[in-house]
Amino acid sequence: MDATLVRSPGTLAALKAWETRRLNAGASATPAREALAPSAGTLAALKAAETRRRNAGLSPERAAYLAKLRASMAGAIAGARRRQAERATPVAVTVTVEELMAKLAENDYRCAVTGLPFYEDDAEKSFGPSRPSLDRIETGGPYSADNVRIVYLGVNGLRGCGSDADVLRIARAIVARAKAGELA
Repeated sequence: MDATLVRSPGTLAALKAWETRRLNAGASATPAREALAPSAGTLAALKAAETRRRNAGLSPERAAYLAKLRASMAGAIAGARRRQAERATPVAVTVTVEELMAKLAENDYRCAVTGLPFYEDDAEKSFGPSRPSLDRIETGGPYSADNVRIVYLGVNGLRGCGSDADVLRIARAIVARAKAGELA
């Protein structure tokens, strides 16, 4: 395989776009068009090369953390789409994994509210309070790049349909009780 093809940052995106167009075309795909299709092995190799490029120079721990975040973001988008499909009046889910990863990078891959790293709790299951969660800033608005931030699942659950001011009021009460020795 041509090394320049693998290293080109836009190659994987172009192939994904081609694949989307092909799938959307459905039965109208012609054998000639199929002959030009990249094989599954080629797509896998390009995806692996893109991952290596993205993780170049990172420690194995940091690369694993980013891969876990990327997988969590894909799962969060899928979950949002699934929940919205079940609603009587669904909202749009247009945010992409790349947009979410850019948002995470802006916050050094930490919770947008607490500034703490993700996956730092005592939960042994995947639904611990420090798991990343998509929080809609305008709670009734769409899941769009302009209306989501990535926060702790615990923060998102605490906020619910409320505001950051509600979360802060509750957090201050917890801290006050802890300082008074009323909490373990």
